[in-house]
Amino acid sequence: MSRFYSVCKPSLRLLAACIVFYSCNNNDSAGQKKVVVEEKAADRPPVNTITDKHVAIPGSSIYIIPPAGYAVNNTTMQLSNGASNFMMMKMVSGYTPETYLKELQADCEKNFPVGWQREEITSGKIKFAICRYQTAAFMQYYLVFTDPVSNEMVVANFDEKDYDAGLAIRAALKTAVIKQ
Repeated sequence: MSRFYSVCKPSLRLLAACIVFYSCNNNDSAGQKKVVVEEKAADRPPVNTITDKHVAIPGSSIYIIPPAGYAVNNTTMQLSNGASNFMMMKMVSGYTPETYLKELQADCEKNFPVGWQREEITSGKIKFAICRYQTAAFMQYYLVFTDPVSNEMVVANFDEKDYDAGLAIRAALKTAVIKQ
């Protein structure tokens, strides 16, 4: 963790600053739930097809169809509506998204046993996971590609009290495509 922290210290500070303002959500589940969802072709655009509705997560090659009211903020490098946001996180120095998620999961299960959830999604040949992470201060979704397609992840923050925002963010993450 110390190697990751030293390399990503500026990004982690920005992430920490953003998430301090958000609180967590309590959903009933007995430990980790792993949900496998096979997306239907009609549910999302063809793999790696960027439509006119897609917007790039600032600083990344990942595009999503954001919920209504979200706009790119080039100052904060986020796609935001003011209350919640999407931002890019890139793994460096051999640290992988899966390694990072295992650390988040262990932390969450230690402190908030019902706060971790993982959903595996396959769309065409692309496999990715959407993980929900909860702490006392915030709620987040992580989108990570489980095939070696990208070392980028999308982190989405939202207020636990805004259940509709959480649903909209999760749905938006499922529209992810990678510009190659």
